[in-house]
Amino acid sequence: VNEIAGRLPATVSGAATILMTGHLAARLLGRRVAVPAGLVLATTYSWWLWSRTAAMDTMNVAFATAAIAIYVESIRGFRPWHAFAFATLIGVGSQAKGVPALILPCAVGFVDAVLNRRKDILRAWAWLAAAVPIATALFSLSLLIAAAHGNFRAAWYDFYRENIQRVFDPYDHK
Repeated sequence: VNEIAGRLPATVSGAATILMTGHLAARLLGRRVAVPAGLVLATTYSWWLWSRTAAMDTMNVAFATAAIAIYVESIRGFRPWHAFAFATLIGVGSQAKGVPALILPCAVGFVDAVLNRRKDILRAWAWLAAAVPIATALFSLSLLIAAAHGNFRAAWYDFYRENIQRVFDPYDHK
């Protein structure tokens, strides 16, 4: 492990998120908006800063953005692979930094599908239900590995501390 190996995932995730932001802007608002949307994110100081560190925050955002991009593609015409790609992205993204990569895309998709009456997506509940075990398995992967090594209780405590306790006590590291 060296500095490049530590920083590379965040850098690639940061660049991918900029490209996906442009893609989402083009799909939702037209091509004229795509480049400025990507530039706004690319020139945001905190995004530039976090994309250079060895933190996994940008990876979590990249997976959540990719899942939302899959959802936006499914609006244009639902295909069964959309559900499995969405589930895979939120499952792997949750391994990067925790629950936000799981909750945010699901909330965006659910609220949009209900408020805008996306009948194709709402009718695809069987495909979405079939994809849930994939997301669950990927989300639970670290807990299952810890259980296989006899550290199941410690893994659940870490999961609780990082994803639930920090919501109510964000300065628990002091």
